Amino acid sequence: MASVVFMGFVAYVLSVASVSYQEDGTKRESLQVYAFNMFRNIVSQGNMMIVSKWSQRFLFYSWYLFCLVVSALYSGMLTAVLAIPAYETPINFLEDLPRAVKDGYTLSVMADSTNEYLFKEATEGIYKQIWPLFNHKDRPESFVSSPVIGMKRILERKYVYMGPYLVSRVIAMQMGDRKFYFGRQKFFPQDVGIAVPQGAPYKKIFDQKLLSMVEGGLIAKWQEDEVRKIPQTTSGQDESGSKISALTLTHLQAAMYTAAIGYVVAGVSLIIEKTVHFSFEIKDA
Repeated sequence: MASVVFMGFVAYVLSVASVSYQEDGTKRESLQVYAFNMFRNIVSQGNMMIVSKWSQRFLFYSWYLFCLVVSALYSGMLTAVLAIPAYETPINFLEDLPRAVKDGYTLSVMADSTNEYLFKEATEGIYKQIWPLFNHKDRPESFVSSPVIGMKRILERKYVYMGPYLVSRVIAMQMGDRKFYFGRQKFFPQDVGIAVPQGAPYKKIFDQKLLSMVEGGLIAKWQEDEVRKIPQTTSGQDESGSKISALTLTHLQAAMYTAAIGYVVAGVSLIIEKTVHFSFEIKDA
């Protein structure tokens, strides 16, 4: 918008400067008319003004090129943004992992953990299908020594870490919960038991109370309460380095150079026109 106003002002100044030697009776328009026509050009609505002086023509030519470059950049940027999906296809289930590997993702679990054992010792089904998809040539790449390493790698590249849900949630809250996506499927659930002496008379009471706590949702509530106590990082996914950005002056350098060249050529043409006009007036006198 600033370029439209500035260009309208420059065109108006040129018309005022050339009025002293205009002999064809061309009407000099107001500043508002020039600014409005500059706006029509940049939104591809054409130009309703007719100019007779070469200085004004050069100025309009450069403005047309400026509008063409800006329009092409904006259209290309808009097309690029619309062509990119807002979100990648999520990985929600174990059945999605083969497709994720084809898309360049690396699968990982804790080294020497029950999760590794689950995939390694599977004899059939989806677990057996997934085991060859791990990076066995570079074992530390797929079998990490701690959950923190696996979660950090998710932020660095295409990476899938499969580990204990609560531990992963805690780490995600510390690093920025919105930076991570947790799949909907929870597989290989593990229960935590309380060991008591064989034949203990209070075992049945423990079983009843613990079962009531689980079925009543107290365990899940306590888990969420503990997660909320963790200091959260508020940074979101928009800080992860999006490759699509708004147009800046760096992108518009070509258009700016074109407009600047047009200003120079128009100014030189104005000086030449005035010089030629006054030289003919002197000869006539």
